[in-house]
Amino acid sequence: MDARTMIGDTKFDVRVSGILEIDGKVLVTNESDGVKTLPGGAIKTKETTGDAIIREFYEETHLKITVNRLVACIENLFYYGDLPYQQLNFIYEVSLADENQSEIEWHDTVTTEWLIKDSINNQLTPIVLNELIVSERQVFQQIVNQEEK
Repeated sequence: MDARTMIGDTKFDVRVSGILEIDGKVLVTNESDGVKTLPGGAIKTKETTGDAIIREFYEETHLKITVNRLVACIENLFYYGDLPYQQLNFIYEVSLADENQSEIEWHDTVTTEWLIKDSINNQLTPIVLNELIVSERQVFQQIVNQEEK
């Protein structure tokens, strides 16, 4: 069961996302609602965030990954339609478990594409992901993203 719940009028969830960068390109997903973001999704109850990013990456791309390190946690407060949403998003740097693996299979509701890292230009949601991806990411970052309705 996904770690999602309603608290009053606000939907709350815990999510994981992975930065897979190869040859100056970053793998991103195109969600069914038009959102472009990093591969990932909600953690399941009794699942660690590290295990969740491995599972989510495989579900969305059929790529087997290795978790390298946790680089950020984004406190994401936004509206999904008229619904207030609060989300904790744990962002990991990941790499391919097998460097020869390159075949990506699309998920039924998600497609993927490679974007040139230096040309991301605010294409990703939440907006703070764009700066995180092009930054050096030397130290863990806590980032607050608060969008107005």
